[in-house]
Amino acid sequence: MRILALFGLVALQASAGFGQAVWAPETKLPPAGNFPAPSASFLDMRQKFSGLEVLTQHLAGSRPWLAMPANSEQRQPVYLGWRPRAIELGRGGGTPGLPISLKEAGQRQAAAIWAALQAKKLVKAAEVVELEGWPARDDDGQLTWAFAWWRPLSAANPNWLEIALPETDDLAPFLPQFVSAADKKGYDDLFADVLDYKDLYQKPLFGDAVWLHPDGAIAAAWLPPDNRTAFAAAAVSRKLSAVVLPQPARVNGVPVSYRLNVRGDAVRWPDDATWLAPVTAGTPPASSGV
Repeated sequence: MRILALFGLVALQASAGFGQAVWAPETKLPPAGNFPAPSASFLDMRQKFSGLEVLTQHLAGSRPWLAMPANSEQRQPVYLGWRPRAIELGRGGGTPGLPISLKEAGQRQAAAIWAALQAKKLVKAAEVVELEGWPARDDDGQLTWAFAWWRPLSAANPNWLEIALPETDDLAPFLPQFVSAADKKGYDDLFADVLDYKDLYQKPLFGDAVWLHPDGAIAAAWLPPDNRTAFAAAAVSRKLSAVVLPQPARVNGVPVSYRLNVRGDAVRWPDDATWLAPVTAGTPPASSGV
């Protein structure tokens, strides 16, 4: 794991909700030392394949902890290490590790993604695949993963993940959702007023969108929800499409992604990944009377 030198962004999370269900199917995780360690974060290089550009320029200078729109309008990033207050005051605190619950969940989710890629005949039976993603919180506040890109280790450049996983009641990852602003349903899903939706709980997807030009290059990413109405006309006139995905997590204020390698049900995490056990409440002193 390598953090992107991005210009200041964040830290809150490695705290709550470590006891949570995990993604099916069940997988047995054998030692994964027999295939290569994950490469550096995408934040360290420019990606041109399929028009993808590094996302750092679209996050540079962002301070999401100062706005904090409703999570239903734009998912807040997961903060690891420093919390927003510490970042803003310049006083560090907290360990920038990953909650241990994310390791098991990520392994199961990665194995399911690999199986889905193989089912689509995109990877061979013994092929190692690199996945890239970051922690995110689902609608129930549980920690999970958002996986954005994948590539076979034999390929030089990544692709957006374009797969679907079976629906279950277990913890699922976020995967890219592709929405076109050119058709009515896509436009409404992205830009409509909440009062226009028939579903009481539906909100516009605009705040969680990465915007792509027709050639695949990134035009914008995770814009403030207040920009929704003003951006709608530009999205149509410029023929932009959207990839909906939670924004990257932050480590000590900096956007971060993690790359892991998977083959079948064997998963290898970055060698420098640090896993944190849940924080438990201390025992009250005897003098407290509790």
